[in-house]
Amino acid sequence: MQFCQGHWDKLKTEIHSLGLGQFIAGSEEEMGRKLSAQADAPGGAPSKNTFDPLMNAFMAITQRALEVGGIGLMIELQTPPNPECPLCFMQQVHEQGCKIEGCTFTYEAWIGYAAKDQLDYAKSMGIVGEA
Repeated sequence: MQFCQGHWDKLKTEIHSLGLGQFIAGSEEEMGRKLSAQADAPGGAPSKNTFDPLMNAFMAITQRALEVGGIGLMIELQTPPNPECPLCFMQQVHEQGCKIEGCTFTYEAWIGYAAKDQLDYAKSMGIVGEA
């Protein structure tokens, strides 16, 4: 699963706006090292050395999408012409099935929720502000 560029950019901007940009991996190699170290840690929880709020927020949104859409979502995201981005796909499904005229519901809010959760987690680890 991957985000479309628009949703990825919005998530990255939100992470930066919360002052967490300094913890985003600077390269794919660094991201891989952080994720590998995090996976090897007891409980798989991020530490001060492995914390990457962008990837953690992405994974949180992806996990939530799977909880809402079920495992079939993974198949649907790989089936053209469906979008590969879980947020785009879920929005598309909502818009196709919604019976409320003029509905303005959007999954975009998940971006802010996931980013805020990363800020809270960073605070709980003592790497930014107060918990």
